[in-house]
Amino acid sequence: MTDDNPPPSSSLLEQRTSTLRHDLRNHLSVILNASFYLQRKVSATPLWESEPRVERFFSIITEELAKLDGSITNDLTASALTGPPAPAEGSGAQQRLLLVEDDDANRMTLSALLDDEGYTVDEAIDVQSATVLLNEHQYDAAVLDWNLGATTSEGLVAPIRASHPNARIVVLSGGTESLDRTLPVDAVLSKGEAFSRLLALITG
Repeated sequence: MTDDNPPPSSSLLEQRTSTLRHDLRNHLSVILNASFYLQRKVSATPLWESEPRVERFFSIITEELAKLDGSITNDLTASALTGPPAPAEGSGAQQRLLLVEDDDANRMTLSALLDDEGYTVDEAIDVQSATVLLNEHQYDAAVLDWNLGATTSEGLVAPIRASHPNARIVVLSGGTESLDRTLPVDAVLSKGEAFSRLLALITG
């Protein structure tokens, strides 16, 4: 008797696992950035001093998300399936930044955090809309999600370097994409890392 549903090949399993890791890191990044944004807002209110458990709960969220990121990196494999330093205030004052991210929730939280740092943030969801903005404005920095659906942000790197030579370029990666390490970018950052790390890379 033949098996009508043979097990998927190892390459197919790895591809599925890679996609799952990327998607989970996207969600993780949204939660982490949203939590950081809320913490900054709440810490400026009387509640922060009057209710010590609030700060502790935010610490717990950060700790648990870090554990989850570690599990995604170390435990979520094809074989397994088969068997922050605080950012300086106002560091982006008077600077313009291009944010290219096709995930709405991730783009919204990152934009809010960067705006809070004093950056003027222009948002794009794909290479085409980003190219229009690059032709209209001068940028001090660019944050590029590497995986933009069916394509990548690779096509934006050369134009940014050509017309905005002093702009710092940070690529956000789900940790599973095949990145060309020879690309002239300033840094590649995992989406699971804290916003303070991204801010440090943008400011240099």
